[in-house]
Amino acid sequence: MKVYRFENADGVGPFRTNACMAYDDAQRTRNRRHSARDMPSPYCRHEEGTPLAEAHHGPKRLSEKRFSSDYLFGFLTLAQIRSAFPSRLGREAMCKYGMNLVVYEVDPKHVLQGTAQCAFRKRHADKLYELDPRTLDPIQSRNPKWSILTCK
Repeated sequence: MKVYRFENADGVGPFRTNACMAYDDAQRTRNRRHSARDMPSPYCRHEEGTPLAEAHHGPKRLSEKRFSSDYLFGFLTLAQIRSAFPSRLGREAMCKYGMNLVVYEVDPKHVLQGTAQCAFRKRHADKLYELDPRTLDPIQSRNPKWSILTCK
């Protein structure tokens, strides 16, 4: 199963690096109200009953320590990315902050699906390629397996 994830060269995501703030700042300059933090979290009602919500706070939940150390957040579809980060200007701002959009192949048993996002075990993921965060189009590379994006 493919999983899409915004991350920097060290594998750290936009919320831990505050690149999501760059996304929000780009929105403010264009008088837009959407924030990167507007997407449903595993705690909200929108995710109730999903494997992601159950693992995060359901009766058979993983401990907070194990959940946060074993799992990273990502998306299952480009539609989920467009819903969470709809602004090309915002995605471009995250790109300038060092974020790449990496596509992984992950065994479904290591993915917790939600309606707006997912969580997956990166140690069980293989990097396939990268997409341009601005356009969400594949990046052309000499290496067909994956490429490295440099935003300028």
